[in-house]
Amino acid sequence: MADTIRLGISSCLLGNLVRYDGGHQHDRYLTDILGPYVEYIAVCPEVECGLGIPREALHLVGDPEAPRLVTTKSAIDHTERMRSWAVEHLQRLAQEDLDGFIFKKGSPSSGMERVKVYTDQSMPRKIGAGIFARTFMERFPSLPVEEDDRLYDPGLRHQASGISRFILRKSSRLSKKISTSAGSKCCPRSSLTRASIFSMGQAAL
Repeated sequence: MADTIRLGISSCLLGNLVRYDGGHQHDRYLTDILGPYVEYIAVCPEVECGLGIPREALHLVGDPEAPRLVTTKSAIDHTERMRSWAVEHLQRLAQEDLDGFIFKKGSPSSGMERVKVYTDQSMPRKIGAGIFARTFMERFPSLPVEEDDRLYDPGLRHQASGISRFILRKSSRLSKKISTSAGSKCCPRSSLTRASIFSMGQAAL
């Protein structure tokens, strides 16, 4: 429904078998606790750009501000493949009316921050962002985004971040929608009631 909280999410977090090794990273908190209150739009950049399952693992190399997405053993560069797919896919996501996105921590395609970048100087540094995640955040700078691990941080759950930002965005948009409809003969009722907003907020704590 148009007034349901809609979140993009890394597909592996829902238990889908899309990781490079054919596995998943199912997060029960996201599916079992928050799942009843949201509609997820699953995205796996690596599979959807055509890399297949299973596939050789990837990592980021080079300049942290503009890293390359390269296979770990054969050193095949998939950067342009990923970027081209991301630009096209984001055009479709723009039509999904998303209220935010939950990314997979550490992923070279979907990590929001602190992703390992391998440079010519010895050890990798956790200073990068995944290619798809970076492109997403540049395309939708005002859309709330989070990583799966940050949703477990008790401090962040009590701040204007994480799940609370998704809720605030949706409730604000619904308020504007209802306000705009106030002069019409029939004002649509929202399925995201105050009770459901409160319940989701409690689930996030």
